Amino acid sequence: MHSFIRPRRLFPIGTFLFLILPFASNSLFAAQRPERTLEQIKQVMLYRAENHMYPMFGINLADAREALASIKARGKDQWAAAWSAIGDHYMAKANALAASNPKEADENYLQAWHLYSMGAWPVQSSPGKERAYKKAIAAFLAYARSWDPPLQVIHIPFEGKEITGYLRTPKNAKGPVPVALLINGLDSRKEGMIARFSTLLPYGIGIFATDSPGGGQAPIKASPNADRMYTPIISYLLARPDVDKNRLALYGGSLGAYWSTKLAFTEHARLCCVISQSAAVDMFWTKQFFMNNVVGNREYPFDFAPALMTIFKGVTTDQQMGEALPTMSLVRQHLIGGPTPPMLLIAGAKDTQVPPSDTYLLLSSGQDPKDAWINPLGGHMGRDRSAWGDAVIYQKVVVPWLLRHLGISPHQGD
Repeated sequence: MHSFIRPRRLFPIGTFLFLILPFASNSLFAAQRPERTLEQIKQVMLYRAENHMYPMFGINLADAREALASIKARGKDQWAAAWSAIGDHYMAKANALAASNPKEADENYLQAWHLYSMGAWPVQSSPGKERAYKKAIAAFLAYARSWDPPLQVIHIPFEGKEITGYLRTPKNAKGPVPVALLINGLDSRKEGMIARFSTLLPYGIGIFATDSPGGGQAPIKASPNADRMYTPIISYLLARPDVDKNRLALYGGSLGAYWSTKLAFTEHARLCCVISQSAAVDMFWTKQFFMNNVVGNREYPFDFAPALMTIFKGVTTDQQMGEALPTMSLVRQHLIGGPTPPMLLIAGAKDTQVPPSDTYLLLSSGQDPKDAWINPLGGHMGRDRSAWGDAVIYQKVVVPWLLRHLGISPHQGD
């Protein structure tokens, strides 16, 4: 008999088992589901805009309708151009208002950032999407100019290149502060992470975000040892006199949860606590799961498999992907079961993008108890269409757990 963790409580391992969803056992080269047609993509994206659902957060419904209506073919650059054209309108208006009405200018910069980001979604896999992403960064930085405390753009040397990150620290801090290091997923970026987690600042928590390997402005592609990119980041943060060396927390979501989980093992001595939301650690990195669950996935709006391919260097075919995937497994890397700092694992029992069994594997391995929040009705990231949306999970699960493990009162931010 199986029992579920109810979504309103946290439980240590040993108090439950949860259902491991069965996955198709077809051969690797069985017929896969086709990707959505253009009209199907339009329908699903419009529905998500109407209901303020991922990945359409912050985009006005009228703008979504206009952009989608202007797309006549399923091409990456046409997609980028449609959203960027509306973003250009907001950007021009923001620039015109910057001196006379900064508040209204900021509202327009914000909309431009959201629209350019959607133009680059899910990844910058064409010249047009790359241009949209660069515009998104420019709009975001313009929007963030008025932030108080300010946004600091940090450049950390790394293997002849540099890691670009964003740092915000609390105002009027009387000593070193705890910091949360944030790792984004496949189709999110550091800009969204630093904006979303800025609600931690009133609690006296600093935040640092950078793009994960293979995405955004990251200096390297994903690989079995790409976690080395985080070693100088952690060293940089712990060397700052305004950072509490004993309270460096880590959060990773979706693909970012893979890196946060790996770092929980490899950097356990330097991290005080880790949150991994929908972590892909083993089964996800198999040929079978890729062909049967990633290709044509319907929980993901479109192009999940092509987007995932882009994080690896030189991977353009299913065969190359099949060779790259297994090398990423934390089981094959002999990390599962090692010591970790306190961990919170978040997942949805009906997640089709990342197998819930990967979360169970983490919970049932090693000697360190872990906390878990499993939504029996939840899909990827634990979200569902009723009570547990992304914002609610963040506010009611992520933040309270983080505050508790950083030793901060939940009333401090009031």
